[in-house]
Amino acid sequence: MAPDIPRKLADELDAYPPGHVVEIRWHAGEPLTVGVDHLSQLLEPFERLRGAGRLRHTLQTNATLIDDGWCELFRHYDVGVGVSLDGPRWANGERRTLSGAQTFDRAMAGIDRLRSHHVSFSAIAVVTSANIPEIVDRASEYFGFFRSIAACEVGFNLEEQEGKHSVGPIAPQRVKAFWDAIFDAWVQAGCSPRVRDFDRVLRFAASSLDGSCEPLQVDPMPTITHDGDVVLLSPELAGCRDERYGDFTAGNIRDDSLTALVERGLEELHVREFSEGSDRCRELCRYFDYCRGGQASNRYFEHDDFVTHETDFCRNSRQAPFDAVVGVSSHQP
Repeated sequence: MAPDIPRKLADELDAYPPGHVVEIRWHAGEPLTVGVDHLSQLLEPFERLRGAGRLRHTLQTNATLIDDGWCELFRHYDVGVGVSLDGPRWANGERRTLSGAQTFDRAMAGIDRLRSHHVSFSAIAVVTSANIPEIVDRASEYFGFFRSIAACEVGFNLEEQEGKHSVGPIAPQRVKAFWDAIFDAWVQAGCSPRVRDFDRVLRFAASSLDGSCEPLQVDPMPTITHDGDVVLLSPELAGCRDERYGDFTAGNIRDDSLTALVERGLEELHVREFSEGSDRCRELCRYFDYCRGGQASNRYFEHDDFVTHETDFCRNSRQAPFDAVVGVSSHQP
């Protein structure tokens, strides 16, 4: 990404009325490959906003490139760090370099650097169908790993179909066994660290009790690509082309404001279909108040459209963890 893109975005955000904190998430394969100096150039235009408490940065990395220089950058710009790590060595075998070498040791070295610099981090673990039986059998050890590395939070992403990455459906009994085992392990560990997927359920329960649930509206979640194109609803749609939907872009931030591009993008076919699908979810799904309509990318990559009201992702990563928390009455964290 050229530095003129974040400069233009920062100028626009600076003109927004105060009162909301904007999160910019740096995410794309492996963002650290651009190097410390270049990412510093991209972060610097936002410093006035960050210093005023109006903006924060988060970044997702596999941790294999983290060294002292990266830790200094994270601390200087107060970047929230997320590490992609699937668990202990026996659960992390799918993460490899382009040459085929496993990344576990390099990722752990990066985590050690974060800890030595007192940079807190969360973890995201991808869970494959093939790994679930062993995870269930070793749930305390598996969950304990994330506690042992001092992750402040962990989220579990059951393997899903996205883009060129095609996977078959995971058997429902395996999904249930996974979430039940993780919930039990989490409770036994004193509900520490936080589990993103359970925290969502508990926050939903709290908001339902105090009546603070917000009305449904489409979250455009704009993604700005390295060359300035703006894609709405899902970063996974960036770079895709479809005969019906085109390239999913609303335009380029070099040519127009982000506000104008989002407003224009809301009229795009895939966004209108997503809104229609969410209305169907509201009518047909008993989890709707919690899930709020699912993820656009999963609808598209599973069913080739955005109107579908339920996906494997919904069942595996929204409904199943909800049931694990709500359906086990003997555990009330």
